[in-house]
Amino acid sequence: MRGPSNRVCFTVLPDQQKRCSGSACWGFPWLMYPLAVPIEWLQSIEEYPTPLTQRNNMLLLGRRLPSTGILRRLSLLHFSGDWTPLEKQVFEADMRVIKDFVSEQEELGLVQEIEPHLRRLPYESSHWDDAIHGYRESERRDWTVANRSVLDRVSKTAFNGQVMPHVHILDLTEEGVIKPHVDSFCGHTIAGLSLLSDCVMRLAKVSSKDVAKDTEHRVADVLLPRRSLYIMSHVARYQFTHEVLDQEQSWFGNSRVVKRRRLSVICRNEP
Repeated sequence: MRGPSNRVCFTVLPDQQKRCSGSACWGFPWLMYPLAVPIEWLQSIEEYPTPLTQRNNMLLLGRRLPSTGILRRLSLLHFSGDWTPLEKQVFEADMRVIKDFVSEQEELGLVQEIEPHLRRLPYESSHWDDAIHGYRESERRDWTVANRSVLDRVSKTAFNGQVMPHVHILDLTEEGVIKPHVDSFCGHTIAGLSLLSDCVMRLAKVSSKDVAKDTEHRVADVLLPRRSLYIMSHVARYQFTHEVLDQEQSWFGNSRVVKRRRLSVICRNEP
């Protein structure tokens, strides 16, 4: 909505309603604060989505879907295929990436606690469901006070505190891959910290129950920077396969993304 004196005003989260002069205050539901966006970014945007949007027989109440034009610059998504604007908006709301969610010191603390347990395990060439190659994995429930504080932050950010007690640790070699799959053993949200390396996660729309054979022409590549947190939920979680691209395919748009050994610390909620 454009006001007098070239002012752009948006209503953001209920507890964060603000007006900005010369910028737009944007309330992202996954951030703890509104984000000031330069007004120049809004020149190509003609309409702002309504606060009540129907999607897949569910209603998005109490939040606005992010506008595609702004979010694509701020997020780390690259779309290809036959997407409608609304489909992109819904996906962007359900596939979130928060850069620098942990600091270098916090990353070091997590790795130092995880590493001694992983060293005892060999790298595996195949997974029980053939979804992962070149990996080793573990689960942890007990953590140091400092690392528990980090995981509590993940829990609060992604799950509103309602998270499964065991944390999944996945160690992927530089040559390792995670093949396209849809997790079937947990709830509607998966959140993962990406440690030690950047990588590209690819999500492809599934049009039937046979995820290995039948996918629609809708693909989103998600750049996961080192020390970022991704939160995959609802539509992105259930209606798309997800995979981590191998070295040869590790591109984001026209940019090469070097994938090295990667540790992911993954939290889930109950089914």
